[in-house]
Amino acid sequence: MKKIIGIIVILVSLYIAIGFVWGILNMQSCSSNLPKNATCEQIAKNNANNCSYVILKWKKVDYNKELLQCKEWEKKQTENR
Repeated sequence: MKKIIGIIVILVSLYIAIGFVWGILNMQSCSSNLPKNATCEQIAKNNANNCSYVILKWKKVDYNKELLQCKEWEKKQTENR
């Protein structure tokens, strides 16, 4: 029983460590010059053009992914009102 609990603790710790490292690898640096009430299209275009990954330099910020994330956020905000 102790071995099983030990293995589970190790696997959970490994999962947390991998998630932390993955988060660090995917950090972005952004600059922005957006109006106060920018649309999702403006935000996505700005992020695609002015954001870059800090460590994974070869990876590009995708306009469509940014637009989808913004629309989902916008939808959650209107549902919470």
